[in-house]
Amino acid sequence: MGRDRDRVSRGDVQRCWGAPRRCVLQTLTQRHGTPTVLAALRHLSIRLRAAPDTASTAPPIDAARATLTEAEEAWLDARERRVALSAEIEWLSGRLDAAVAALARDAIVLVAGNRGDVRYRRLFPVAPSQLRAANGDDGARRYVRAVLGVVREDRELTALVAHADPMQAALDVLEGALAHRDEARVIELRASTERGAALDAARRAYNQTSPMLELLLPDDPGRVESCFKDLNGAPAATGEAAAK
Repeated sequence: MGRDRDRVSRGDVQRCWGAPRRCVLQTLTQRHGTPTVLAALRHLSIRLRAAPDTASTAPPIDAARATLTEAEEAWLDARERRVALSAEIEWLSGRLDAAVAALARDAIVLVAGNRGDVRYRRLFPVAPSQLRAANGDDGARRYVRAVLGVVREDRELTALVAHADPMQAALDVLEGALAHRDEARVIELRASTERGAALDAARRAYNQTSPMLELLLPDDPGRVESCFKDLNGAPAATGEAAAK
């Protein structure tokens, strides 16, 4: 019995019937992430459906597994959408940077290479390289808006006004993508919360089945034990899963 207890590291031994029978029934806990929980539920469902006298106890397990699977997929989809939007934002930031760089090149031509020219200084009070909109940086976007205002309003810079519309278009598309990413983050947070609730419910459904089977099959503890997956060695939940 002592040897058996050593084998159940971190698991909660629910009950042992008559030494020296092996007892490895364990509960699913917060340390068990979605893959482990789904595998345990699948094993339990298969065993419950294997005989008529336990088949009626399988539907709640199947329902918990289906709900968790759906919640997991929804969260993964939401997370990947947010990641994909970040990649789009990086690309769009590069397009805006290119538009600013094109304006800066023509501005240098206009002032014959003299960066101290008041016209150039009005347009670029800081170096154009500091206007890089890396990943949609808010400060850089504010600078770009200011530059657009100068290009459109300064009569001494009319030769550069053709750059205004392409820069504005690049800025508008970038800001639209940033707004979509903000929405995606909200959706991801909601999906993460629903996933966490489904994971907790699935753990409870699994853990509650053992005492029910003990009452249903009081004379066959070995069969009850066979319904539950040995969780020894199951990987601990990490990152997002650990928090759910």
